[in-house]
Amino acid sequence: MMASAPLAALVMLLRALKLPTIAQHAEEIAQHAEREGWTFVRYLHHLVELEVHERRRRRIERPRSAPPSAARWSMPCASTWTSAGRRWSPRRRSQPRRRGSG
Repeated sequence: MMASAPLAALVMLLRALKLPTIAQHAEEIAQHAEREGWTFVRYLHHLVELEVHERRRRRIERPRSAPPSAARWSMPCASTWTSAGRRWSPRRRSQPRRRGSG
């Protein structure tokens, strides 16, 4: 079992690094790894694998549950309005110049 002070410090560092799944499961998996005689590399691999799978799961779920982007439905910013008639005109992206065409 991990000591509480080092564990608390580890959890804070993992959250600062934006690794919440590893922070959540570090102690539980450490106990399991100790019982099973895992090497440190196998323990670390298992934790990172959990993090990757959880991120993948959240990324797949996000588009289904997230509302449409607010930016997509908002009014255009002031720099896209023409001064004559205040009609909206989309910004044009500058096209990169092609070499050798000319």
